[in-house]
Amino acid sequence: MAWFKKARNPSTARGSKASRVPEGLWVKCPGCSQIIYNKDLAANLNVCPKCAHHFRVSAAERLRMLFDGEWTEHDADLVTTDPLTFVDTKPYKARLQASRAASGLKDAVIVASGTIEGIPAIVGSMERFMGILIENYAGAMPVWLAPVQAVVMNISEHQIEYAREVAAALRQAGIRAVADLRNEKISYKIREHSLQKLPYQVVVGDKEVAAQQVAVRTRKGEDLGRMTAEVFISRLKADEAQKGRAA
Repeated sequence: MAWFKKARNPSTARGSKASRVPEGLWVKCPGCSQIIYNKDLAANLNVCPKCAHHFRVSAAERLRMLFDGEWTEHDADLVTTDPLTFVDTKPYKARLQASRAASGLKDAVIVASGTIEGIPAIVGSMERFMGILIENYAGAMPVWLAPVQAVVMNISEHQIEYAREVAAALRQAGIRAVADLRNEKISYKIREHSLQKLPYQVVVGDKEVAAQQVAVRTRKGEDLGRMTAEVFISRLKADEAQKGRAA
């Protein structure tokens, strides 16, 4: 038995140490488990750059994406009532109260006015989904109104950096573009985005990297050939100017 014992300071459990990384900087993609920097996710219009998973977008966030800049909300104090005192498994008033408490909103719809590509517009955006012209265009939104106007896809991992540069250049030009950098066959990605009816698909492979160009396809499957990013931007801007028709 030892005559003396050295007093030890109680150590802090490793798991209880405060994280040096502030909360809210990163988000985990539920589609591929990729850890994404929140600012990168916002710049990519809330679409995972690795697996193209679409994160949920609130009604207000959708309006911020859609309008050119500032927008004005109308009837912000409008509140849904229950004149029929409807009851199913529980009173409708109770459902309204629960929804308001969970969302912080007085109503499910936000009606706002602003400009879209310089055109005055009044838009109604519903929480959890957007319901403008979808039925009329069967999901193939016109270029000027499409939430995502172009998707940039790499053929292999060798073009990832170039694809990111192209997507960044498009966004800098005011185009709503996302990057799909998943490790999937290009045919699979093309088919998937064709089903999503995004107006333009921008493909980059080794030839495009060498020539500093992009290969462009429309959602209808039309191959527009290779061109520089600047030429593609001009083409898309010209399409935007033709308001009221789908690409």
